[in-house]
Amino acid sequence: MLAKLSPWSLVYPTLVDANHLEKESSEELQMILEYLNRLYPRLVQDAQLMIKELENVTVLWEEMWLGTLQDLHADVIRRINLLKEEAARIAENTTLTHVEKIKINAAKYSAMMAPIVVVLERRLASTSRRPETPHELWFVEEYLEQIKSAITKFKTPPASVAALGDVWRPFEIIATSLASYQRKSSISFGEVAPQLASLSSSNAPMPGLENQTMISESESGLDGLHREIVTIASFSEQLAILPTKTKPKKLVIVGSDGLKYTYLLKGREDLRLDARIMQILQSINGFLRSSSATRRQSLGVRYYSVTPISGRAGLIQWVDNVISIYSVFKSWQKRTQLQELSSLGADTNNAAPPPVPRPSDMFYGKIIPALKEKGIRRVISRRDWPHDVKRKVLLDLMNETPKHLLHQELWCASEGFKAFSTKLKRFSGSVAAMSIVGHILGLGDRHLDNILIDLCTGDIVHIDYNVCFDKGQRLKIPEIVPFRLTQTIEAALGLTGIEGSFRANCEAVLGVLRKNKDIILMLLEVFVWDPLVEWTRANFHDDAAVVGEERKGMELAVSLSLFASRVQEIRIPLQEHHDLLISTLPAIESAMERFASILNQYEIVASHFYHADQERSNLVQHETSAKSVVAEAACNSEKSRALFEIQVREFTQAQAVVIEKGREAATWIEQHGKILDALRCNSIPEVKHCIKLTGSEETLSLTSAVIGAGVPLTVVPEPTQIQCHDIDREVSQLVAELGHGLSSAVAALQMYSLALQRILPLNYLTTSPVHGWAQVLLSLNNISSDVISIARRQGAELVTHGQVDRFGSAKSNYDDLCLKVTRYAADIERLEEECAELVISIGPETESKAKERLLSAFMNYMQHEGHKRKEESVFSGPAIQDGTMDAIRSAETDEKKENFLNISDAALSNLFSDVKQRTQKSLDHFEGERNTNTSSQSDLGSFFCQFEEQIEKCVLVTEFLNELKHHVGLDVCDTDADASSSSYASRESWASIFKTSILLCKNLVGNVTEVVVPSVIKSVISFNSDVTDIFGSISQIRGSVDTALDQLIQVELERVSLIELESNYFVKVGLITEQQLALEEAAVKGRDHLSWEEAEELASQEEACRVQLDKLHQTWNQKDLRTSSLMKKEANISSALGASELQLQSLTGAEPDMDAHFLRRKALLSALVDPFYELESVDQALMSLVGPVSYSPSRISNLVDSINSGCSISECIWKFPGLLHSHAFFIWKVFMVDLLLDSCTHDVAASFDQNLGFDQLVDEVKKKIGYQFQEHISKYLKDRVAPIFLTRLDREIERLRQRAESCKDVATDQIQMNIGAVRRVQLVLEEYCNAHETFRAAKSAVSIMKRQVNELKGALLKASLEIAQMEWMYNITSRSSEITRLISHKFIANDDNILPIMLNTSRPKLLESMRSSVAKMARLLECLQSCEGTSVTAEGQLERAMSWACGGPNSSSAGNIQVRNSGIPPEFHDHLVKRRKLLQETRENASDIVKVCISILEFEASRDGVFRSTGEVSSLRTGADGGMWQQSYLSALTKLEVTYHSFTRAEKEWKLAQSNMEAASSGLISATYELSIASVKAKSASGDLQSTLLAMRDSAYEVSVTLSAYGGIVRGHSALTSECGSMLEEVLAITEGLHDVHSLGKEAAILHSSLMQDLSKANSVLIPLESLLSKDVAAMTDAMTREKETKSEIAPIHGQAIFQSYHNRVMEALQVFKPLVPSLTSSVKGLYSVLTRLARAAGLHAGNLHKALEGVGESLQVRSQQDIDPLRPDLAGPDPIYDTQESDIFVRSDGENDVDSVGLNELALPDSGWISPPVSVSSGSTESGVTSAEESFAGSSNGLDGTVGSGGQERGHHPEYASSSVTEVLESPLGKTDSETKQESSDVHSANKDEESVSNQDKTEEEIRKTPLTNVETASQAHTGKNAYAMSLLRRVEMKLDGRDITDKREIGIAEQVDFLLRQATNIDNLCNMYEGWTPWI
Repeated sequence: MLAKLSPWSLVYPTLVDANHLEKESSEELQMILEYLNRLYPRLVQDAQLMIKELENVTVLWEEMWLGTLQDLHADVIRRINLLKEEAARIAENTTLTHVEKIKINAAKYSAMMAPIVVVLERRLASTSRRPETPHELWFVEEYLEQIKSAITKFKTPPASVAALGDVWRPFEIIATSLASYQRKSSISFGEVAPQLASLSSSNAPMPGLENQTMISESESGLDGLHREIVTIASFSEQLAILPTKTKPKKLVIVGSDGLKYTYLLKGREDLRLDARIMQILQSINGFLRSSSATRRQSLGVRYYSVTPISGRAGLIQWVDNVISIYSVFKSWQKRTQLQELSSLGADTNNAAPPPVPRPSDMFYGKIIPALKEKGIRRVISRRDWPHDVKRKVLLDLMNETPKHLLHQELWCASEGFKAFSTKLKRFSGSVAAMSIVGHILGLGDRHLDNILIDLCTGDIVHIDYNVCFDKGQRLKIPEIVPFRLTQTIEAALGLTGIEGSFRANCEAVLGVLRKNKDIILMLLEVFVWDPLVEWTRANFHDDAAVVGEERKGMELAVSLSLFASRVQEIRIPLQEHHDLLISTLPAIESAMERFASILNQYEIVASHFYHADQERSNLVQHETSAKSVVAEAACNSEKSRALFEIQVREFTQAQAVVIEKGREAATWIEQHGKILDALRCNSIPEVKHCIKLTGSEETLSLTSAVIGAGVPLTVVPEPTQIQCHDIDREVSQLVAELGHGLSSAVAALQMYSLALQRILPLNYLTTSPVHGWAQVLLSLNNISSDVISIARRQGAELVTHGQVDRFGSAKSNYDDLCLKVTRYAADIERLEEECAELVISIGPETESKAKERLLSAFMNYMQHEGHKRKEESVFSGPAIQDGTMDAIRSAETDEKKENFLNISDAALSNLFSDVKQRTQKSLDHFEGERNTNTSSQSDLGSFFCQFEEQIEKCVLVTEFLNELKHHVGLDVCDTDADASSSSYASRESWASIFKTSILLCKNLVGNVTEVVVPSVIKSVISFNSDVTDIFGSISQIRGSVDTALDQLIQVELERVSLIELESNYFVKVGLITEQQLALEEAAVKGRDHLSWEEAEELASQEEACRVQLDKLHQTWNQKDLRTSSLMKKEANISSALGASELQLQSLTGAEPDMDAHFLRRKALLSALVDPFYELESVDQALMSLVGPVSYSPSRISNLVDSINSGCSISECIWKFPGLLHSHAFFIWKVFMVDLLLDSCTHDVAASFDQNLGFDQLVDEVKKKIGYQFQEHISKYLKDRVAPIFLTRLDREIERLRQRAESCKDVATDQIQMNIGAVRRVQLVLEEYCNAHETFRAAKSAVSIMKRQVNELKGALLKASLEIAQMEWMYNITSRSSEITRLISHKFIANDDNILPIMLNTSRPKLLESMRSSVAKMARLLECLQSCEGTSVTAEGQLERAMSWACGGPNSSSAGNIQVRNSGIPPEFHDHLVKRRKLLQETRENASDIVKVCISILEFEASRDGVFRSTGEVSSLRTGADGGMWQQSYLSALTKLEVTYHSFTRAEKEWKLAQSNMEAASSGLISATYELSIASVKAKSASGDLQSTLLAMRDSAYEVSVTLSAYGGIVRGHSALTSECGSMLEEVLAITEGLHDVHSLGKEAAILHSSLMQDLSKANSVLIPLESLLSKDVAAMTDAMTREKETKSEIAPIHGQAIFQSYHNRVMEALQVFKPLVPSLTSSVKGLYSVLTRLARAAGLHAGNLHKALEGVGESLQVRSQQDIDPLRPDLAGPDPIYDTQESDIFVRSDGENDVDSVGLNELALPDSGWISPPVSVSSGSTESGVTSAEESFAGSSNGLDGTVGSGGQERGHHPEYASSSVTEVLESPLGKTDSETKQESSDVHSANKDEESVSNQDKTEEEIRKTPLTNVETASQAHTGKNAYAMSLLRRVEMKLDGRDITDKREIGIAEQVDFLLRQATNIDNLCNMYEGWTPWI
């Protein structure tokens, strides 16, 4: 349908595809062509004619030959040079004969020139057809014979090497002639296309206008549409030839509309890509016009028509009024050059100006010097250029180039500012639109010649779309900018540059493209189904060019021939090289191993030698230094010792001072402490037995001695009498005063003692600072740094914290205590008033009246029931009671008595039952609280009260009924037989016994707390040893008891197990027997079907049953033995407890002969034990009431659990079984006494530091022990008494029940009446109990109030004592103290007469009184002492008077003995003696009292801060005056601390000096000894070193010899290395299609590569080592020999030099070389073998390939003679199959068959030619303008980048070499290809371009064509279906449209994408990496 409606749009594409010889036409294409021929035959004929004629015009014959010769020139020159080199090498080969050399040279020439000959002959064949045009006829006549002659001459090998230079000279002459002819710029159209020149009209559509009109279906012909479609009418006469390499032609076509249309006829390119791009740009332009955003800005892209006329040519619409940007830049260069020349004065009119610099010249003019500055002299790859250098060069070029060139051109081309603004807007819009579109399409190669500008409108036009779809990124120098936006274009955008409108336009265009993405992708999808030719095959070539498989075949034939001949040349060097390597490598390894071993040995020996020598040297130095160290250490030690002695003396003195002061203070405090303790205990005899001097006047009188002797006083002379009377009067007065002083002092001491006992704390002694200083100073006996620091701190605290510091807090506590006293007094008054009122309300007769009332009511009730009395009155008072008694006794019948008895028994039984329930409930409640651990003291008290209430109830009821029975006349005796077993039971009823137990428990607590505790505490405080002895005895008894109880528990547990055994034995035996029988039966039944494991399990279970049964029988048999053992254990336990009880009794029993100490101890122990005796008697009575108590076996287990849970044995003692009942109370008593002693001693010790007085301590201990005893008593009642009470109740209830059952003959109505009576009697009894309980509750309330009053008085007393203590301790005096004393006297003075005295005691007054008494007595004692002398004189005078009076002679006083015997009455002397004794005792007593008082005064003064020596009776000083002693103590401590630290420092220094001295001495001894040993070692090591050095010399020489031989091989032989490698590379590069040869080549290449790698590794270490050794060995040998001769030993420096120079090298070399030896040997052998086989195979294949090549030439000759039919199918044969597998590429052994390796039969050559699909897209093309072989060779050797050489052949799949080789020659192009004729479109469109610009453009395009497309190989595998490469390009375009080309993680927005593109396009780092021909700085 399309062919029918629009034939013009299909005719050109259809004919182009049909004429495509390299592709078979599809069926669809053939159908379209047939349809067009049938409908529009003239249209097809005219179009075909135009296509055929224009195709011939595209490339003329002379252009073909000139291009071919120019392309072959460099290649031929290279081949000639190579042949010369080969000939020279062959000439030097001495192993070949002259004939062999001639043959080899001829063969090499024929092989190497064969491809050139093929190209020439093919070109000759293509121009040998019959000429069709005048121009072709001219060419045949002018050049054909010359060409044939030149080819014939060229094919003949030259006779000599010198003639090689002339073989190509004929072609050079032809090329020169053709070049001169082609210089003309035009040609007549009639000469090259006569048919088109004579054309006057045709139906062929005008190219580019054929798609404008369609035929409607009603029209069937073309005649009617001539008016609407423009067709070709005629062609212009002249054809312009542009002066570029590809020679494009500019032609003018006249259309049917009369207009002229200019086109550029361009060949050697596939212009279908440009045509399709133009279609896409046309569609995009429509999108931009349809969008309002882009339409307002007039955004669009300029495009032109492209019409392909074949796969190699096409017509391009000529664009007028445009100029390239490069032309603008070049014009500026010329203007600038002219200005510079003019400024210099040069003649610019006549002389031709020099050419302006090309962009490449500008670039390399800066980059080369910059690289040299960096030290880079030669860089092959641009990748090695530093980035900073490229960036700097670009910035310099940008600074040198004005960026406003384009902006100025637009301004100059504008008529005004408005036109300029419009042009700028159009320019900015067109740049924005084409930049975005170019980025989407991947448009590259945007150099300045490919971007044109229309200066009239401001639009830009892009041409040459060959580098599209990101092809520029795969160029040799990749293009990394998205589009061109250099400084010149950016500056022409206006003031805002890339911002503002330009950015907005870019975003708008990108938005439109995204919106129309699907349409764009649909337009591009045509490439998927119809890809470009260059995407499927190599670049186009003409018929003459040798390309593809044909070229490979030629290269292969040549290379194989050259390879075979080359191997033949070097066969002898190969063998020599092989043999030398095989023999040399092991020798090197062996020699190096020996050398390495010697070096290693040297390392050890040298190390040992140097170590020994160094050790000896070090030891010598060490010995010297050790001696100096010893001397220095001795000096330091002496200095340290002297300093230490000084410090020791100072420290000893300071310590002695401190210790002396400490002892002084300790002695002082000990002396005064003894006095205080004695006063506290009233144990000072001087105070107790103070002499009474009253009435002693007569005894003290001297005159009484005379009178008492019966001698009248007149015998005494009167003066003597007067003297005696004066003495008597004076002495009497002094004695009287002394007596008063003693009394005052003793009173003060007693008052002080009372204060110590009752007020002051027990630790009163510690309140003195002297005590603290004694503790501090005595703690320094064992001095340490911490101890002395603590002592000093404590001493400072004693000095700074005096009594005044504590006065503030004490005063506050004192005021609080005074307030408490006032509050206590108010509470006492209130409670006493309430108690008095309650006592008055109760009255003393309340209870008796209630009892009488109940008795009266009961008797009235009994009388009403038939027991009437004769007296009918109500009891009132004693008279009423007597009447009642008489009425009761008047009962006459026993029946009525019996009835009364039954009623009372029943009522009593019910009452007992109720009591039992209540008691049991109380017990259960207490047990529940105890089990939950919530029982407390209140719970125990509650139980005590409840239990006491129930017992009281039983006592009341029993007494009340007994009294009633007595009144009735019944017997009131208890019929219980057990009642007579105890004294208590004989005197009282059983209920009274329980009541007595309760009362005794109360008394026990009171007696212990009020009597025992004070006496024990007093003994403890007085440090009486009696308490300690008693405590030890009780503890011993308790230990025995505990042991017995533990044994008893074990016995009871054993008993329980025996009971369980007796009860469970037979049951267990039966069960085990049944189980055993069942197991036996199961074993018998399952004997046949049980598994082995099951049978074993049954047997094991049966054995277990048997063992259990035996164990049970054994236990049963031992039952009797265990029972007897238990009985013995019980007896032992009972005897042990009895012994303990006897021991306690012996301790409490007094014996007459005991001393006082034992008596005191027994008295104290009796006081402890006696309170328990009465309770113990009652306990025995209780036990007698119930008899033995049975227990359950579970009871003992519960007991064990209780003990294990933490309960003490004293708490569980009552739960022990019956054996312990007789000893339970004794055990409990021991526990209680032990508890009492332990609590007292512990509490006294704990409260010693609490400032408690004796009374306060006693109160605290009494309260605690009272709580403890009350708790234990309550537990005793609960666990001991309560169970007995319940048992007794059960018995009483049972007895009453039995007595009621004995009366069975009572009538029924009597029973009913008795039940009522029982209820009434029970109510009466309960009422009586309630009345008693009410009275008891009232009395209990009174008792509670009195107890509260007593507690308050106790608290008042405690507070009063604390007040008195604080007044004493802190000397507090206040008004509140007087009020407190008054209150205390009022409430507690009556209880304690001493208390008022204590409370009124004032410490200052007491001390002042004591001080005055001491002063007075001291004065009186002095007076008495003075009177003693006078008394002696008077006594002598009296003796003399008595002697005279009695008749005795006078005598002097010296003869008293004789006088006494002179008759003086003895009474006289006795009186005098008595007088003296009394005075002496008085003085001594007074002195003792004075000493005690002084001691107390000194102690109290020390509390005030005054410390004075004993005996100083001065007045008390203040703390400020007397506190200097503390400062002296503190100073002593400080001095001790200082000296101690100095001492410790000196000691450490001395010890350190001593240790240093010892270490230095030992070091010196050690150094001397070690030096002697080291000398011996050094001598031995030196001998070993000498022998090792000689071995090193010999080994080095050996290695040098072997390495020299190896070096000669490496340097002199290259057959197996470099020569073989180059040949193998050539073979591998060209034999990929020959599987067998290629496999052998690969195998050889692998072996050679392995050999070269190994040799390279070996050479890297061996050659330097050989070079070094060759220089050093000779010198080393000479030096060692000379030293050996002169010095008899070799210097170690030689060995060190050898080792340092060669050890690491040899070891590294050996480490590298040794693993290489096996590999090298194998590689050498394998390579030699494979290379031989490869040469044979190459020779065979070369012959076959040459034959095949001749066949191809003949076929081409035939084809060239035929007329070319454009409509026939492709002549190409099927593609050969290539074997790409590498599975056979292995190194074969030498034993394999060489014939099999060749595989000639496997080679399959095509019959129809060498035409096949290419392996790579890029085919060979050469650079234009190459003028010398050297330049071509330099270009071909640049292979580091993986790019092509000068020939343009892709070389990425085989290596390149810098040296000249056959491969390089063969890789050069053999003829022109279509791609070589490509030219710049801008040269076509711009008629005024110069030749230099065109040349630069062609060079750029050539670089682009050299770049391979990576994915084309896959795309070329199929001609139909989707093209994979095109699909990848389509996906790339889609990613750009979606914004995913920047990042794959997300689609970015339009603004972000545009911003990224602009930054990339203007980035200097990107621009500096662009190709210099791209000119990024313009």
